[in-house]
Amino acid sequence: MFKIRKLSPGALSLLLATASAAPTAHAANDNPWGLQFFVGDSAGTEGDFASHRTTQVPDLGVFDPALSGTSGNAAFNSLRYDDIYRSRYVLGAEVSYDASENLEAYGRFSYNPLDGQTHTIGLLTTSDQSVSEPITAHFKDADQYSLMLGSRYYVPTGDQWRVFAGAALGASRFDDMTGTIDLPTAGVSMPDLRFARATTVFSQSLEAGIAYHSPASVDLQFSIGADHMDGPKGGDDATLAALGFDTTRDGGDRWSFPITLGATYRF
Repeated sequence: MFKIRKLSPGALSLLLATASAAPTAHAANDNPWGLQFFVGDSAGTEGDFASHRTTQVPDLGVFDPALSGTSGNAAFNSLRYDDIYRSRYVLGAEVSYDASENLEAYGRFSYNPLDGQTHTIGLLTTSDQSVSEPITAHFKDADQYSLMLGSRYYVPTGDQWRVFAGAALGASRFDDMTGTIDLPTAGVSMPDLRFARATTVFSQSLEAGIAYHSPASVDLQFSIGADHMDGPKGGDDATLAALGFDTTRDGGDRWSFPITLGATYRF
């Protein structure tokens, strides 16, 4: 189940204050261009980064000196993106153009910083099952940037409130997915590992929401989206490969679900 975070009171107050303080201007039809700033958060992330895998390790001493000369297995659990990262917030800006009373085109830039998580990703065991050690990963923070081009269709309601739906295409840039693997039982740490390389991938977005057209020159917009991104490129880390973690394949596709509130200035 997704955990939806509320917008901070400071961000909400800033948007509302901007709308109330804006000078009176012409109607939106007389001002087809708009500049929007938005803030929010992601309701969650869906998608598999790595599947379950078991690999034989001829000499476990490579990872735990106490097991030198002992063979065994490294078993890795399925790993999902929400095991690795949690969203901090989403913010960005867009430029829009009213092609008609109901149709709007826009270009949007967004930034989503992510908190790396600590997660038990597998188990290291000797062949005779006499020793079993959990494998824990501490993922480092990462940033995601997106640039999208899209359009929205507004349903006229006869007043200042309008509902809308939209779609967009573009590209998203994701940092290297890095972190540290620990064997807590043995007190062994393997730092600075790269699980996936930084890459720019194709992305698509769907959204729906409600907009308030102000008599002044600033409109407000509440939006719920579903963003799809291709998976990152596989890593090339020798330590992870030796441990048995598959770094050769690309990660799976990702879905995120941003919820944002924006203020659009018409000029």
